[in-house]
Amino acid sequence: MSKSKLFSVVILCYRHFEYLFEAIDSVLQQNYPAIELIISDDGSNEFPSEQVEQYILKQKGKNVQSVQIRREETNVGTVRHLNHVVRRVHGDYIVFLAGDDCLYDENVLCAYASGFNQAPKDCLIEMAQTGMYDDTLKKPALFKEDVRDDVDTSFDEDLLRMLQQE
Repeated sequence: MSKSKLFSVVILCYRHFEYLFEAIDSVLQQNYPAIELIISDDGSNEFPSEQVEQYILKQKGKNVQSVQIRREETNVGTVRHLNHVVRRVHGDYIVFLAGDDCLYDENVLCAYASGFNQAPKDCLIEMAQTGMYDDTLKKPALFKEDVRDDVDTSFDEDLLRMLQQE
């Protein structure tokens, strides 16, 4: 059996930590066998680094091979923040999440890795369909289907129905 390539998952945040632990949970629940988790804050005064560290240590499985929790000394902005974090990544694959994003289910990283394994060798970027919903599971007006007529939104509608049933 071949060794799995390392998958780095980076969670970027700046203030507004109300969904951060849900984002972390969505990574910790992944069934991919080799994960590096990096959580990086862009200079927030109130970043709960100790709580984040303790939570991850308590919840992580053996598949989470390394964890980095870092914080910019001051707010450097999204692009610089991202560039600083990229220098710390060790994975063969990388996925970025905002602190209020979640991976759909426990199979997301496996699906990404499978997609890369099936893609041509010169494939550097793989995209997934993303659905955006507010707290009531309704699409914000900005993201209604009429924004782009060529986008298949049937998956979004099926996902919404499933989430509403839970």
